[in-house]
Amino acid sequence: VRTVMRYSRACANALVSRGIKLLVVACNTVSAVALDMLRVELDIPVLGAMETALHLAALVGDRFGLIAYHENQYGNLQGLVRRYGMEHKVAGWASSCFDLPDIVANRDAMVENFVAAAKRLVAERQADVIIPTGISQCPVHIDPRWLSAEMRRS
Repeated sequence: VRTVMRYSRACANALVSRGIKLLVVACNTVSAVALDMLRVELDIPVLGAMETALHLAALVGDRFGLIAYHENQYGNLQGLVRRYGMEHKVAGWASSCFDLPDIVANRDAMVENFVAAAKRLVAERQADVIIPTGISQCPVHIDPRWLSAEMRRS
């Protein structure tokens, strides 16, 4: 925890010294561990990626399906969802079945697993919004436009 906080503080301060006006913390681990610290210490708005995703999703839908890299992330992510008071919006959880270090070597399987999980969340759990819980899934390895078209083929 101290290491995450130390690196978070150093990175945030470096960005602030370069003149940023808003910080979006894209790492859910940093959001869980250091978001409050950064909000207190910085003189700019600080948002967490999950916080932002959940609130934007609430503008367009009522039931969220969240897809993590791997099931081992559920506890941290469920804590973030609870923190933002959005448990009642969660239709279900799924994973693309690869931990972060293994995604690149298994890209095609990860994409296939992600799409299958998203379709299951929509069909079986009536999710009307799918939230990828890490940028290494979408948009880094899955183009959002392609994914939207693929989801419409259901």
